Amino acid sequence: MLGFPIQSKVEILGSDLVTDGVMEATTIGSDLVTDGGFAAVTAGTGFEADLLGGNGAFDTDTTGDWSGIDSTVSWENSSFMRGTFTTTNENKGFNQNNVLTAGKTYQIAFKAKSNRATTFNSIGSVNLEKGLVISNPTLTTSWQEYEFLHTASGVFVILYLTGGGSIGDYLDIDDITVKEITGELASGNLTIGKTYYISAQNGEDFTADGSPNNNIQTAFVATGTNVTLDANDKAYNIIFTNWTEGTEWAPEASAGVLTGKAQKIAGTGSDLVQDVSAAIGGCYQNIFTTTRSAGSITPDVGGTNGSAVSSSTITTTYINCGATDSNLRFEADSSFAGIVDVVSCKPVTFDSWIVGTGWGPEASSGALTNKAKKTAGTASALEQDISAIVGEYYQLIWTNDQLTVGKSINTEVGGVNGSAVTVDAATTEEILAATTGNLKFEAAADWAGTVDVVSTKKYDIEKSLGNPGLSNFGPMLEIGM
Repeated sequence: MLGFPIQSKVEILGSDLVTDGVMEATTIGSDLVTDGGFAAVTAGTGFEADLLGGNGAFDTDTTGDWSGIDSTVSWENSSFMRGTFTTTNENKGFNQNNVLTAGKTYQIAFKAKSNRATTFNSIGSVNLEKGLVISNPTLTTSWQEYEFLHTASGVFVILYLTGGGSIGDYLDIDDITVKEITGELASGNLTIGKTYYISAQNGEDFTADGSPNNNIQTAFVATGTNVTLDANDKAYNIIFTNWTEGTEWAPEASAGVLTGKAQKIAGTGSDLVQDVSAAIGGCYQNIFTTTRSAGSITPDVGGTNGSAVSSSTITTTYINCGATDSNLRFEADSSFAGIVDVVSCKPVTFDSWIVGTGWGPEASSGALTNKAKKTAGTASALEQDISAIVGEYYQLIWTNDQLTVGKSINTEVGGVNGSAVTVDAATTEEILAATTGNLKFEAAADWAGTVDVVSTKKYDIEKSLGNPGLSNFGPMLEIGM
C-alpha cells in the first residue's frame, strides 16, 4: 500500500498559549500623589535654622533645657523624651525657656505619641494657644507628625495637653524643631484668591479683605485689596508644599483655620499641578472629590484630558498619560469656584503583559477598554512569554486599530518576525519559532494604536501524521497495491 500526501488542509491546533489575550486583567498600583489631602502648606518663603539645635532631635543623653509641666521628664531608650503624669492637673507636657522672640513667627514641628486619645492644646509661648494648626491628629500609641505656625508673644516653647487623664499616663515627644519663618509681607496689598496668615495687626482692618477677624494667627482667603500692609500690619502668604497652584488656587481657610482642601475662586482659568512621574502612554486611575458652586474642572495626565466635571461629586476616571509632561493637573475654567480634595493617582498595569515605553491599558471616556494602547514617540514592544519551542509552528491571531494609519507594527514569535501591518486589520499568521523568545508586538516609534483579541496556538505535529509543521499537509491518501 502506497501513501501520498494530498492538499486537503487540516489544521490541528493546541490550546491557546496567551494569558489574557483580551487585555482585561489589570492591577492598580500605589498612589503617586504626595499629599492628596492638601494638608501640607508652607508660609512665607523659607526658614531660619532650628533654634533648638541638638535638643531638637534629642541626640544627646539628656533632656537638656526641657522641664515638665506637672509631669516627670525622663530619657527613654536613648531616643525620645517622655513625660509621665503624676497628678490629675489639666496641664501636662513640656516647656523650654528663652527660645522664642515676641512678635516673630515660627514653625513648630515634632512627632508624638501617648496612651491618651487627645490632641495638643498649647503650642508656643502662651497657655491654651495653638497658633495655626497644620497637623494636630488625635494622639495614639504610634508616632505621628505635628506642625503649627505660631506668632510668639513670649519666650517659651510650651507643648502640653489639657483635660483629665490618669496618673501614670505618658506623653512621648521627639524630633522637635522650632524655625523662624522668613518672607513676612510688610508692604503692598493682598492678592485676591490667595491665603494669608495674620502675623501683626495694629490699624488695618483685615476683615475688609475676607478675614473673619483681626486676630494674629488667623488664616483667610483674600477677597479684596483694601488692606495696606506696613510695619504694624503684616501677613504671610500660605501656599501648598507639594502642589503648584495657578492663579486663584490656594489652601482653603474657613473660620480662621485651614481646612486641608484646595480652593479656587472664579475669575481666571488656571491649573493645580503636581508632578507624579507619570509615564507616556501609561494608564492612570484618578480619584478626586469636588465641591463647586460654578464652572467646571478637568483632570489631566501628561497633557491628556479626562472628562470635565461640573458638579459636586466624587470622580473616578482613567486617563492615558500624554506626551506633554509627567504631571497630574486639574484645569479649572474661568468660572470655576469650588474646592478639590482627597486626590489619588494610581498606575494601572497589565497582569500578564510586559509593556515597553508608550504602552499601557487603553482608557477612553474615563473607562478601561480592555485593549493595549501605544502612544507614538518611541519604538517599543508589547510582549508575553508563551514558552515558545524552537522548530515549532505557531498560529497567531490578533486585531489592531491604528491611530496613525500607514505606520508599522510587526509581530514576533520565537525570535522570528511575522509580516509588518500598516492598516487596521484582524490578522492571522503562521510563524516557525527559531528561539524560545516571547510573543511580541513591535511598534515603530511613530506607530500609535491598539492591540486586542490576541491568540497564539502551537500546531500539534504528532496528530498531523508526521507533518513537520506545515499546515497544508493533510492526512495520507492510501492506495492499495
